[in-house]
Amino acid sequence: MEQGERVKESVTTLLFGVAFLSIFITIIITFLTIGRISKPIIAVAKSADSIANGDYSHRVVVKTNDEIALLANSFNKMAASIQHSQKEQAEFKTILYSIGDGVITTNNAGVVKLMNLVAERLTGLSESEERFRSVTQSANDAIISADSKGIIIEWNLSAEKIFGYSKEMIIGENLETIIPQSYRDIHNIQLERVSLGGEHHIIGKTVEMHGLHISRKEFPIELSLAEWQTSKGKFFTGIIRDISERKKAEIEIKLKNEQLIKLNSEKDKFFSIIAHDLKSPFQGFIGLTELLANEHEDFSKVELVELGKSLYESASTVYKLLENLLEWAQMQKGTISFTPGELLLFKAVSSSINTVNQRALQKGISIINEVDETQKVYADEKMISTVLRNFLSNAVKFTKREGQIIVRTKKLDDEMVEVSVSDTGVGMAEKDVNKLFKVEEKVSSKGTEGEPSTGLGLLLCKEFIEKNGGKVRAESEKGKGSIFYFTVPESNDKNI
Repeated sequence: MEQGERVKESVTTLLFGVAFLSIFITIIITFLTIGRISKPIIAVAKSADSIANGDYSHRVVVKTNDEIALLANSFNKMAASIQHSQKEQAEFKTILYSIGDGVITTNNAGVVKLMNLVAERLTGLSESEERFRSVTQSANDAIISADSKGIIIEWNLSAEKIFGYSKEMIIGENLETIIPQSYRDIHNIQLERVSLGGEHHIIGKTVEMHGLHISRKEFPIELSLAEWQTSKGKFFTGIIRDISERKKAEIEIKLKNEQLIKLNSEKDKFFSIIAHDLKSPFQGFIGLTELLANEHEDFSKVELVELGKSLYESASTVYKLLENLLEWAQMQKGTISFTPGELLLFKAVSSSINTVNQRALQKGISIINEVDETQKVYADEKMISTVLRNFLSNAVKFTKREGQIIVRTKKLDDEMVEVSVSDTGVGMAEKDVNKLFKVEEKVSSKGTEGEPSTGLGLLLCKEFIEKNGGKVRAESEKGKGSIFYFTVPESNDKNI
């Protein structure tokens, strides 16, 4: 038994020893194998890093004949091929950059891969030209270029809008196409001067002239002209602005200024007239009141009555003048009420006749209303009544006893109604008729029986009638009477 146990233990120890030796040998073999494989792989990896960094001369050294050696040899061939390709490319670039023309290489997709310096310069110039064209096309002003012979070579969108010609229509045409006849001789002289080596007289300046639209209509423009030169010759570029609206505004401002100057002058004269007209009745009024205050005990009752009448007439004249002046001032300020509407003209004339009829009866003057009873006009009733009263009052004032006044109407072709007030009075000379209705002229005289006149009433009549869209005028002959006219719109569906 004991001997059997010892044999068993010996066999077990031997087995353990064999197993350990096998494991040790395996480890040694594995280590040697790994080292043999990894070294060439590491060498290939280092070569790849060198090539990645631009060193195409690096090669992998392998001394075996296995698969790794095949991989290393393939890698070395690839590096040699790249190195050769780089050398050829460098030589190609040297040749490329020595060529005088622009050369560009692309891949199959059309992507630029290489270009020489000439091509780079040309491409940069092309891009600059493209940017210039983009700017000119988006400009608000017309930008036009022409050669030294006046042939148009550039034409932007604003030029199309201003002159009416499309780019296709105008390119290649002479500048005379857009220059009015009155400017063409000067234009041709300037071109001839330039062709002989002279300078264009408006280079670097901004001038105003006229352009010619495709419709052959002339319009005002502002031109700024620049000159430039290339190997192909001399060229001109003009920046043109349509100044039609500006010129229209300048004319309007000029007219407004002239009207303002005239209006101020007229007002100065007007207020001078008013001051004179106010002064005269006030002087009479003051003289009469002074006489009454100092010598009233010396006057009889009849004389006092006459003085009272004179005072009344003076006060009435002053009041009427002030009333007219107030209405005129309101018209100038635009604060007077204006409410046009349908008005029965016959009724308005009858009402106005009633206000002056008492004075007419005193002078034995008959006033006849021949206005159509159905005639309607569209106007401000208060203003028309004021005009009618003024015309009728003047007619009574300047008509001798037993005279006649007639009010008539007549339809005009332009949907207007003309109203006339005629009298058999003293009439006026032509020079005085021409002064009527003018603020800067003084036309005032006493009536046939010394009735006072302010001369302001007719100015108000003119303002009132023009406010209602009509006009006033007068006809008169010395010793034969006068006719005063005014027009107002006829009432119809358009203005009601």
